[in-house]
Amino acid sequence: MNKNKKYVYFTYNEVLNGVFKSQVLDVITALKKLDEEVEIQLFSIVSPRNFFKTYRELKLLENKSIILPGLAPLKYWWLNKIWIFIFNKIFSNKTVFCRGALATCLNLKNQYKVIYDGRGAVIAEHEEYGVFNNSGLENSIGILEKKAVLESQGCIAVSSKLVEYWKEKFNYNGAKHQIIPCTVSSFYKSEILPVDFKNFLDVNRKHVIYSFAGGNGKWQGVDKIIEFLESQFINEINSCAVLLMPTNDKLEIFKKKYSNRLYMSKVQPNEVHNILSKCDYGIIFRENNVTNNVSSPIKVAEYLSAGLKVLITGNIGDYSNVITQNNLGYIVSDFTHRLELNKPNFEEKEKLKNYANKYYSKNASNVMRRYLYF
Repeated sequence: MNKNKKYVYFTYNEVLNGVFKSQVLDVITALKKLDEEVEIQLFSIVSPRNFFKTYRELKLLENKSIILPGLAPLKYWWLNKIWIFIFNKIFSNKTVFCRGALATCLNLKNQYKVIYDGRGAVIAEHEEYGVFNNSGLENSIGILEKKAVLESQGCIAVSSKLVEYWKEKFNYNGAKHQIIPCTVSSFYKSEILPVDFKNFLDVNRKHVIYSFAGGNGKWQGVDKIIEFLESQFINEINSCAVLLMPTNDKLEIFKKKYSNRLYMSKVQPNEVHNILSKCDYGIIFRENNVTNNVSSPIKVAEYLSAGLKVLITGNIGDYSNVITQNNLGYIVSDFTHRLELNKPNFEEKEKLKNYANKYYSKNASNVMRRYLYF
């Protein structure tokens, strides 16, 4: 374990949203609670657009953080090394967690320990979903990911499958990483249930309730979710669904068809956990590609922590095996095949919550201590 307990968490061009709060701010808070000797400071370079708004919000959440505006468009990310040079004393004699490949490459070759916090397969995300389209980095992001993996002094991987990807893609020797899955946020404490959801629950309380919480992007498997739910609705009259997501044309058609059995709403992040806790099964269906094969979607941990059994495709990071091996849910491969599922009882729900608390929570010291091994 690292005897030097002084850290910086460095982010570049990140948006202050629920993911940032969970995967950055919550981690900082958890590490401070884990060991009172830990000193950790947030250093963020953010988009100049809405800089002052982001600055104020971040300072409220983490008052000792350093927040600076980016100096150029993403294409010229390297110009932000000027900030690193000016604030070099902040980083000296510390271990610097760098979220993503660009943040890592901004810090390489300096006189401090640089840890690449790898959230996924960067090249694959661009090739499969075009995440760097029109950024000017289309032809260089692969080189930057390789540098982050091989030239940093340590790596955080969200799954063992991500490590396998590094070995295959970059000839990584597998000697300097820790596997730390995405863990549940503490930003979901509201006990409030929306009135319209209470009304829906009153009507469907005895039914099997399927749920999905997330976006409607093309990687979220919306078509598969609709196909699965339609099959369940047709063949299982005592079932309904809760979709906490933005709508689109296909979802609107589906909603009109099953209006009495479907609750669909885009709710506040702090309302999600309490709503999910009233459901029975959480859905996560993804395409079979590299992006999903190495991933660690936080929604799986959120489902488990709410006491839901997980309905998952067989290709999602380490989670698919974990779900089946520990009887935490079911693999779904045929979305038109009816699953005969019962409502989990109290004991089953408590088992799911306890598993999440042990392995996918920021209260799980056996997980969070892995940050301190660098």
